[in-house]
Parts: sequence; structure tokens; C-alpha cells
Amino acid sequence: MQIKIGSILYVGGDSPFRLAPPVQGLESPAIRVGDGLYAGRDGGFVSGHFYGHRTIVINGFYIGADCEEAADLRETLFGLLRIRYLHPIIITTELNNWYCEGVVSNVKADIENIVSGKFQITLLCPDPLLYAIPTPSNPNTMYMSKTMTLTSGSGSTTINSGSAVDTYPVITWSGKIQGFSITNTTTGKTFAFDDSVPSGQTVIDFKKRTIMVGDVCYNSHRLINSQWWTLIPGENELEFSNTSGNNNSGTIRWVREARAGI
Repeated sequence: MQIKIGSILYVGGDSPFRLAPPVQGLESPAIRVGDGLYAGRDGGFVSGHFYGHRTIVINGFYIGADCEEAADLRETLFGLLRIRYLHPIIITTELNNWYCEGVVSNVKADIENIVSGKFQITLLCPDPLLYAIPTPSNPNTMYMSKTMTLTSGSGSTTINSGSAVDTYPVITWSGKIQGFSITNTTTGKTFAFDDSVPSGQTVIDFKKRTIMVGDVCYNSHRLINSQWWTLIPGENELEFSNTSGNNNSGTIRWVREARAGI
């Protein structure tokens, strides 16, 4: 296993920063449950069920050829792990490459002797999922996309999600799509906004829950009875339409494969 943090810090493999067990936080992240007990009768309820953030703890050691090299390695470690920055993280296993992002919450680097020392890096990942990337040098390979075509104001498509968990699509439309709605008929949930959203490049991000036309947010135009939905693992049948009744096309983007743990 090798872990890359940021653009140039490698831990494991042929790096002078060697991995040592355990590497923690690659299992399922903490699960948040909103629950309670019914009043006046048996049983209880679950009102919310979500993942929390992911905490990754990397343990390892470094060995220099002499005391100067050891001191340089230790200073390099602290220099590259700066705070107030969301570091890209690539985890390479024997089977795949996985991508996430995290902030540094703690760095320890004890000096064991004049030429070596141990370290521990703790990273807090706001997005708890791990994303497969076929090309480690290009995190954008985590995404797949497909054209969506409106013919006389309506259309349909099928998205096959390779993820083991629910994921969120991003829809981009350059033409006129006032009164747009899209239904995941596999789950029965519909997202829609009214016909007062202006023409322009419209980006609907289901994860961020935003409707953007250029730099302007039109979230207030989402219909009150519509929902921000997810793509479930496997096939998702989508039907979409707009009140303009015109012919144009957009794209839907989703992640190739996401997992809660590896």
C-alpha cells in the first residue's frame, strides 16, 4: 500500500516515509443515526441515517543515511502537511486506487534516535466516501458522464451506478430548461424547479444541493414538493422534461465507483 497526500508527499512503497501498521480509518466511517422512542407504546423510530466524516490515521517511520538527512525528512514532513488546506489523498492498494480529500488535524513525529523516527498523521475527511480512480495522476477519472437529450420537451436515460453506496449526480444544461423536472423512476423521487429560472448554463449539483446559472443561485425556485435524490447502486431509470417544449441536450455526471470502506 502507498498513500499520497497532496502533490508530492508519499508514504509507503519506495518513499523514505515508510508505512507501519495500523493504517486506521479505511473502514466504514462513523454512522449518524437520529432516533428516539415512541411515547405511550412499544418501539422506536429512526428519523435520520447518514455517514459522518472520515478520520484517517497513518502510522509510519523514517530512516536517514545520517543525522542531517533524518532531520531533513522530519522537517519535510511538517512542511508539507500544512493546515487550513484540503489535501487530495490517493490510496493505492493491490487492487485499486482510491481518492478522498482531508485536512490535517494532527502530526506527530518523534525522534527515536539521530537517524530515524516515528510519525503519525491524522487526516479529517469531510466527504466520508472513497472514490475509485483508474488513473492516479488524474482524479477526474473518478467521473463518468452521459448526454441527456430533450426531444419536444421530454427525454429519458439509464444510469448504471457502479458504486456500493448512494451517490449524487451533477446535471449541466446550456440550453433553455425553464420548468425543468427529472425523476429517478427507480426510486420514485422527483426534482423540479419553476419556469422563472433564466436561460444560461445551468448546473444542478445534487450533493451541494444547488441550482446555479452562472454565478447566481436559484435554489429558491425549487418546487416545494420536489426532492434532492441520489443514484442507487445498479441501474437508475431517469425521466426528464421542461415546460419550454424545445429540443436541446445537457450532460449528467456521476462517480464511477464509490465505497464506504475498502
